[in-house]
Amino acid sequence: MAKTALELTPQEWKAYWPARDSTRVKRRASSQTRRRCRQAWRLARRAAALLHREFGARRVVVFGSLAHRAGFTDRSDIDLAAWGIPADRYYGAVAAVTGRSPLFRVDLLIQKCVGNRCVRQLRLTGSSYEEATSSLGKSHSG
Repeated sequence: MAKTALELTPQEWKAYWPARDSTRVKRRASSQTRRRCRQAWRLARRAAALLHREFGARRVVVFGSLAHRAGFTDRSDIDLAAWGIPADRYYGAVAAVTGRSPLFRVDLLIQKCVGNRCVRQLRLTGSSYEEATSSLGKSHSG
């Protein structure tokens, strides 16, 4: 025998409104992704400051999904490129920034390790450390 709407259980209601829970999950995931993006920016700033202070980096650029935010997901890493770090200190710099957080993988490129085409693209599309640190009070959630 058929039930009226008042007789349906919450589980039975889902058959008539399947997108309701999906929308809530997406909203929650989006909020978590924004929070993770803010955490990533904080870590990127700290890593950039460390690269400047300890390894003599003249410039540090955030690139990839964190720089563009629209592509940032709950699995995104932090991509940094640095200028001015001597090649013989590269591995020390990598070790210093990769161990800073268990939540994110940090990838570091130095200018001598990438081709000129890649460097030009980073200059065009990346967010520099200076830009990131000057906007400390701004949201980087996308």
